[in-house]
Amino acid sequence: MTSGDRESDIRARLTEITGGEPPAGPERDLLGRLLVSYTSKTPVGIEQLEALIHDGDVTGVRQLAHALKGSATNLGVTALSRLFATVEDEARAGRLPDPEPAMAAIHAEFALVRPICTAVAHDLQSRQSTASAV
Repeated sequence: MTSGDRESDIRARLTEITGGEPPAGPERDLLGRLLVSYTSKTPVGIEQLEALIHDGDVTGVRQLAHALKGSATNLGVTALSRLFATVEDEARAGRLPDPEPAMAAIHAEFALVRPICTAVAHDLQSRQSTASAV
């Protein structure tokens, strides 16, 4: 998956949420803030997930992976969502993934998607400012 694909997935999901191009106004601002919030809060969740895997907490891993998957899915962060789904599926089956490769893949994917989310949020907010100035 390329960065263009990742951005397209995010923009497609935002379009799906709003039923079209996000209109100027509070909706566009909210979407931008959601993306900023996602990029600032997800690293904490990823670190917690890693700790739960290392601690052997199958239930905690399943619950947190499910929550992280949902957040990623809601914003169109599909590749990362699939990685969380894999961890969740393992935990649901009573197993934990090998922490090093699983977490390396999650960290790498988040490192790729974080700047894309930030750029899309900036675009939404700058178009919001431009629309407000007109």
